[in-house]
Amino acid sequence: MIDAPTFRAAMATLAAPLTVLTYYDAHGRPGGLTVSSVCSLSVDPPRVLFCVNQANQSHDAAVGAGRWCLHVLGVGHEDLAHRFAGPGDRFRDLPVLAAAAPELPDVPTRLALTADGRRDGGDHTIVVARVTHATGLRDGGGLVWHQRAAAAAVHLDAPARRAA
Repeated sequence: MIDAPTFRAAMATLAAPLTVLTYYDAHGRPGGLTVSSVCSLSVDPPRVLFCVNQANQSHDAAVGAGRWCLHVLGVGHEDLAHRFAGPGDRFRDLPVLAAAAPELPDVPTRLALTADGRRDGGDHTIVVARVTHATGLRDGGGLVWHQRAAAAAVHLDAPARRAA
C-alpha cells in the first residue's frame, strides 16, 4: 500500500480547480471554505460533487448546510482562495449578495447548489449537489491548485504546439 507522503506527492502533480464554497450555517451565519476537490458529475440532472476534509473546522457546518454557492475562481482571485482557506472573518470587507447561500459577485462563475446526497470518503465527506442555477458565465475560472500552490490554467495554442 502507498504511504501518505507518497500519495500526497503524487496528487500534487494533479491540477485541481480552486473554488470557494459558501453557505449559511444552522444559525444563519455565513460560512465558507476553499475547496479543490470538485468535479462535474452529471448533466442530466445537473450535478457536481465536492469533498470536505473531516478535520476542517468548517466541516460540519459546510456539509450540513444543504445549500451552497460554488465560486469558480479565476486568475486574480488568489487572495480569495487564501482567505477562505485560513482562519478569521472570511467575509470581512467583501461584497456579498444575499441568496440561498452567500454569493461573491466578483467571482466569474457561481453555481447555486442543493444537497442531493453524501458519502463517506475516508478522511473526507463526499457531497453530491444538484446545480439549480449558474451565474456569471463569462471568461473566468482557470485558477488551479498544482504542486501545492495556486497556478493559472491556460489554453494551449494547438498550432503553436505543432510548430514546436
